[in-house]
Amino acid sequence: MTHEDDILTSLRSLGIVPASACPSLVRLPGGVSSDVYRIDLASGPVCVKQVLAKLNVSADWHAPVERVHSEAAWFRFAGKIVPGNVPTVLAEDRASHLFVMNYFDPVTHPCWKTQLRDGIVDPSVAAQIGEIIARIHCTGAGSNAVQDEFAVYDHFTALRIDPYLLTTAKAHSDRAGRIFSIRPIS
Repeated sequence: MTHEDDILTSLRSLGIVPASACPSLVRLPGGVSSDVYRIDLASGPVCVKQVLAKLNVSADWHAPVERVHSEAAWFRFAGKIVPGNVPTVLAEDRASHLFVMNYFDPVTHPCWKTQLRDGIVDPSVAAQIGEIIARIHCTGAGSNAVQDEFAVYDHFTALRIDPYLLTTAKAHSDRAGRIFSIRPIS
């Protein structure tokens, strides 16, 4: 059984894919910490994200697979504040560490990072994104419940701090002391 077969089995158990259907999974580009697929269903396309325990890099970088559930929870939280501006979680399989969300077509929802890379700079887009982020942060600020739900520093540390800082410290041992002095304690 292939990885894609496992995902289809999960989607069938979630009721997303009918037992008799065999839609193709189209891998979307850019995933380092997860596999992301587009699946065309009779009701329209959806996106499936399944995290990886070992990241798709040559180095031996690992991260907790439970992080996908924090991401799904964040989409649910943010979706209540700024509906239509984050994916809608349609289903979640905790055992397979994946979730299904609506698919944003890049033709109508271009990737801002790609636009910036390509020299397409629209200050109004940055302003809109800033307003959306501010609304989300203002809603969650000061909330112990929000802080408790998203207090997953080990996920952030495993994905954003340790791989980069540890790799840099190994490559530049003369700077390791300084690097480790700025590493947050989780």
